[in-house]
Amino acid sequence: MIIEDTFEAERGALVRDARRIVVKLGSNVVLDADGAPATARLERIADSLVALRATGREVLLVSSGAVGLGRHVCGARTAMTRQAEAAVGQGRLLAFYHHAFARRGVEIAQVLLTDQDFDAGAREERLAATLDSLLAHGALPVINENDVVGDVFGAPLRPSHIRDNDALASAVARTTRASLLLLLSDVDGVYTANPAVAHDATLIPTLRKVTHELIVASVGRGARGRGGMASKLAAASNASGAGIGVVIANGHADGVIDRILRGEAVGTLVTRRTS
Repeated sequence: MIIEDTFEAERGALVRDARRIVVKLGSNVVLDADGAPATARLERIADSLVALRATGREVLLVSSGAVGLGRHVCGARTAMTRQAEAAVGQGRLLAFYHHAFARRGVEIAQVLLTDQDFDAGAREERLAATLDSLLAHGALPVINENDVVGDVFGAPLRPSHIRDNDALASAVARTTRASLLLLLSDVDGVYTANPAVAHDATLIPTLRKVTHELIVASVGRGARGRGGMASKLAAASNASGAGIGVVIANGHADGVIDRILRGEAVGTLVTRRTS
């Protein structure tokens, strides 16, 4: 009971203090099984984000799905590079978000980033200032990796290399001094082992520290995108080390964002580290 009470109090404090929130949607949340936009799900998420903004909180959306949507639009038989698929898909994805949020009275702003935008210096400062300005004027930044000109996945990594949108969301949260990061995919949270292969795996409600052993145990990835639970754990560790709370949860669940922000025990909370 003491452990449960402490857990609930920590979630409550994290939610109460969160004024700037980064929400990352994985490809399996953004797209249906056939690669088309998951319209009903995204409409519900749009409702949640608009309601969240109405409470005075600032929201930044990091959205995957451009490559998968581009592949769906062009067809699997078309010999297009991943970069070309991203170029096609990003336009379709942004158009969807524009219409969804315009109907709710919210202007969106497209922001495409690469790892070079997070090298400490003037470029990252300009990025932070631009995002601050967008938020101050009531716009909703919709952020994605710029796959068209980004480094080829698998190339030698630079210190600030953005491997995937989980890492991108963590970098955005740090640069914008967010207090909460939501990583939403098609799994309920972090398990003691990969639940796809370990049937006795159990959900971990809260993590004080992301260990190498846990990352190894969670190996596995979704059918789309480049991320997986190991990627989310690495991103969560990075963000929590910067004093940002992280919740890893299932974006398919109805009202998941609303429930998290009410302090309910949804998904896995990775606590922010203060030292």
